[in-house]
Amino acid sequence: MGGNLGAQQSLVGYGLAAAIWTVGEFLFFSSVMTVVERLAPADARGRYTGIWASTMGISVLIAPLISSATLKAGGPNLMWTTSLALGALVAAGLLTLNRHLSNASAAPAPAPADPGLTPPAHDPLPG
Repeated sequence: MGGNLGAQQSLVGYGLAAAIWTVGEFLFFSSVMTVVERLAPADARGRYTGIWASTMGISVLIAPLISSATLKAGGPNLMWTTSLALGALVAAGLLTLNRHLSNASAAPAPAPADPGLTPPAHDPLPG
């Protein structure tokens, strides 16, 4: 988060970079839980949310280690090229996920297996 701060050399540059990445974080965090909930079965939403949160925590820990090792091994060109390639790969995955979610929401709900098991619309007991 805030990876473009290192490229800035002025207070205005830092401020603009921080504003841009903050808007990105707002957009990301405000929509990610909707995606997690849409992917999760109703009885596993807590588990899916926990796995997502754990994955996010692990990525915040590992990303600086990987980028530092890449920077040390191949310099800024390798680090930024790798970041661009991974970003493009993730974008392609998100587009695929978006298509999957769009198709899933457009599909009609399945009919109950046994209509006799659905509750009646009115009270069956006279009285």
